[in-house]
Amino acid sequence: MSVSASTYGIVFKGEAVNHQKDIMAQLLEVIDPELGIDFPNLGLIYEVDLNLTGECTVVMTLTTPACPLVFVIEKDFQEKLSQLTIIKAVTVTITFDPVWSIQRLSPFACVCLGMPIQG
Repeated sequence: MSVSASTYGIVFKGEAVNHQKDIMAQLLEVIDPELGIDFPNLGLIYEVDLNLTGECTVVMTLTTPACPLVFVIEKDFQEKLSQLTIIKAVTVTITFDPVWSIQRLSPFACVCLGMPIQG
């Protein structure tokens, strides 16, 4: 199995490795509805896997387990990724292991949120 890591800490697996640039472009279009920043820059996406039949799985977390917008977020991931012809179905898996922390924020996200850039 092919595996590649992105600059956002996202691990790409399977066919996602071969389509990493296109998938990343779509992931950057998924904006957190409360913070107004995309999910890769927030460090909320852990893994993207794509199999040969076009089934894509996104493993991600949220900043809080009580997020009331989880279904809106899942739908947005499905809509954005399904725009790629290589992707036939999208499953979003929410995990809290590992727990998200501000250290996962990109420098861009830190600036947007008025925080010091993380080491």
